[in-house]
Amino acid sequence: MRQIFLTLILFISLSSVPAQDREIFKVVEKMPLFPGCDIGDNQENQKCTKQKLNQYIFDNLIYPDSALMMGIEGKVVVQFVITNEGAIVEIKVLRDIGYGCGEEVKKLISAMNDWHEKWTPGKQRERPVNALYTLPVEFKLDDMIFEDAQNKPFIAECALLLDTKEKEDCTMKNIWSIIGREIRYPFEAREKGIEGTVIIEFVIDKEGKLDEFAVVNGIGYGCDEAALYAVKKLSKSNLTWIPAKQNNQNVNYLYKIPVKFHLEDSIKKKKKK
Repeated sequence: MRQIFLTLILFISLSSVPAQDREIFKVVEKMPLFPGCDIGDNQENQKCTKQKLNQYIFDNLIYPDSALMMGIEGKVVVQFVITNEGAIVEIKVLRDIGYGCGEEVKKLISAMNDWHEKWTPGKQRERPVNALYTLPVEFKLDDMIFEDAQNKPFIAECALLLDTKEKEDCTMKNIWSIIGREIRYPFEAREKGIEGTVIIEFVIDKEGKLDEFAVVNGIGYGCDEAALYAVKKLSKSNLTWIPAKQNNQNVNYLYKIPVKFHLEDSIKKKKKK
């Protein structure tokens, strides 16, 4: 419904202006500029536009679930018009790889119309004009980090186990054999009777290497730092990881581990006294 309404508005707006203002230029002396990129000479402005537009796409592009499941990769090419007022209209997919990828790119481009700051229009003979803009967008699984995969990562010594649940249990046993040796209950947390669960996440890449450790849910009082320190020891252990797989291809995987801090009942009673 929104797309139909948007198309209607654009048709009215382009057809109700003088003919010279409806003309669409394929080539202009000065190309349109991404918001905030009208900063210097034309070459510098275009470099800024390319960098910021690519960053916007990289930060906001969502890989469609169906494309992920099928392992779809490739290039989507979209074309759109940046009007002489900086609006984005007539968004078309020139090349699609299917599975929702083309629609996802169209949605991202259209979303720029909601920004308070508009594009700087292209110029021909110093006059703002409607300019045609073509943008290729790459969908590549190498850059993706999966939170779920057909085959989750596991420890190599668990590979001979046929049952998936057994592999997962074996992997967790190996993980906790290391974390258990390294974890310490912070003095301040013990003194204040602090209990809870700290969630640590990290990435297991396509080669089975561990990186990008981070606290995603903490309880403070030194517990977050203690949990992070212990989990990071996994990357320095002698454990060998088998990467996650999607459609028989190794993929990057986001792994999360809950680290619980629980005081013994005897210590709790002392705190109450």
